[in-house]
Amino acid sequence: MLRPDLRYRRAPPTPYPSACRQAPFGGGTRGERDGFAPHLGFFTVRRTPGKPKFLAGYASGVSVFIDDVSPVAAARRLREVAHK
Repeated sequence: MLRPDLRYRRAPPTPYPSACRQAPFGGGTRGERDGFAPHLGFFTVRRTPGKPKFLAGYASGVSVFIDDVSPVAAARRLREVAHK
């Protein structure tokens, strides 16, 4: 969780909305839920140092928004600051 703060080190500490996904509940058989695993995700709301990008926690959790940075580019940036 420190990597976004390392990337935006001149900005205040990064806030983290989060989302939790779990297996479907009720209806159907247990076999229909076997492929699901709990998932807890944390998301940064920074766009650039000092410039937040406000998204609802729900939108971040279920990926129903348009992001201006691809997942591949974001992962590359986080790896770069992790090795400094």
